[in-house]
Amino acid sequence: MGIDLKSFVFLVASCCGSIGAHAQNLSNCSMFGDSPSLDVVTRVNSVRSGQVTPGPAVRLRREATLDCTDERHCYVEKSPPVQESMEGVEIGRRDAWICVAFPGKRPLDVWIGWISVQRWKAMTAEGSPAGWVGVWQNDYAKLWIKPSDNGQLAVKGDGIWTGELSSHFGDFSFVAKPEDGWLVTPTSSPPDQCRVALRRVGSFIFGADNGNCGAVNVSFDGVYRFRRGLK
Repeated sequence: MGIDLKSFVFLVASCCGSIGAHAQNLSNCSMFGDSPSLDVVTRVNSVRSGQVTPGPAVRLRREATLDCTDERHCYVEKSPPVQESMEGVEIGRRDAWICVAFPGKRPLDVWIGWISVQRWKAMTAEGSPAGWVGVWQNDYAKLWIKPSDNGQLAVKGDGIWTGELSSHFGDFSFVAKPEDGWLVTPTSSPPDQCRVALRRVGSFIFGADNGNCGAVNVSFDGVYRFRRGLK
């Protein structure tokens, strides 16, 4: 029996999870965010931006605990130290820990793991509508956002999942006006068709889809980074 991309991440990633509200309690932590059973707008509204508080650099932990007997396996593999004032995306919480996504050095790098709540300050101010325009990307999907009429934005997305024997593709497009920091497929669309919500979170975009936006395993969920210079 095969397993889809989202299920695979939830099973094997050292940090993955489900999100409810800003005070959501996660069992794990993943850039995919909340359970796909929830509405896409609920899922994107569950995340927020923030930054690391002043102090020594911290390492992203694989588990939301200090009880780790083997230091070689305590931290997210190959993840660099996170410096104070570094901005990231808060995906969820578990007790005294925050599941956070941070940008890496390469254009598409996103590092995800747990840090102590004492080393994190959530932000309330999000990106302006003007900050939407451009190309946004992660490892498996790309978004093109352009100005449209009457203050609306035209959004197009292409996604890909690559398996051992074949690749699967997906896409979507819609025109909508940003509302409360997010964009969503118009509600006039049939419920069984592709539905996507996007939210500006600090200098990132966080996306969620309903699983109907392409072939099996294709997903537009997760954290997107701005690709400066791309059109």
